Amino acid sequence: MTVLSKVGVVLWAAIVAYAISLLLQGVWTALLLQNLRFHSKVPWSVIPMLVVLWLAWLWLSGRGWPQSTTQSRQELLRARHVKGRRFLLAFIAGGLGVVALCGLWIVLAEMVEVPASALPDMSKYPAAVVYALIAMGALVGAVLEEAGFRGYGQVMLQKHFSGSTAILLCSALFAVGPHPPSHGFLIPKIVFYFLVAVLLAVTAQVTESILPAIAVHVFGLAVFFTLVWPHDNARSLIWASGVSFWFWTHAAQFVACSVAAGAVFWHLGSHNSVNLKVLNATTSQ
Repeated sequence: MTVLSKVGVVLWAAIVAYAISLLLQGVWTALLLQNLRFHSKVPWSVIPMLVVLWLAWLWLSGRGWPQSTTQSRQELLRARHVKGRRFLLAFIAGGLGVVALCGLWIVLAEMVEVPASALPDMSKYPAAVVYALIAMGALVGAVLEEAGFRGYGQVMLQKHFSGSTAILLCSALFAVGPHPPSHGFLIPKIVFYFLVAVLLAVTAQVTESILPAIAVHVFGLAVFFTLVWPHDNARSLIWASGVSFWFWTHAAQFVACSVAAGAVFWHLGSHNSVNLKVLNATTSQ
């Protein structure tokens, strides 16, 4: 392939990934705003969004028209079943990665000024409604972004680049997209979301499925929306208040959990290699 052809592949993968990821998230945003405006004591927006999300999932996984693209859509989504133990190990590795990223975010938030919390003021709404909407938002974001980036986008790139190069390219495309907080904090935010994308891409790669990555993504969004981002306004910059014990604790959290996650991913990856060698040996006989 020429350089121009490779650039075209990357651009097309970006268009497809962002279209899948963002279009229906816009539908959810519209429903959410209407829910908070009308009948806000009932999380009614969850029901129509579940229907829309399910129909989108069916189409992306190969159902519906046109029949000629059924197989290619199945391959691009790569929502393959993952056996229980393997799924659990992938979720543990991804969960450790999420905990590591929590530590990194807090460290960054104490080094550079972070804009206002990613969450709007939900104090005037019933707690059950708030948690239902957060849960639905996490599900929508996780399913669509994994389908778009770690599914369609990454698989499209892997047809023309090595696996590691596809992961880096797809992660870079993801990192420059719209993520909370919506303004400021630009370079650290890009670095942070690049690492988020690498974590999810590796989860999908070692399991050959986006299903474990969806579970990790839902967990990560739930943790950040409920335990991390709401407290950003209360964090003080180390340049003004000095380096605290908790700053170093969160830095150590990032390092230790990153190493632990890497060890589990290495185990899963080496198991993939063993299975591939066995398959090749069996096929050659």
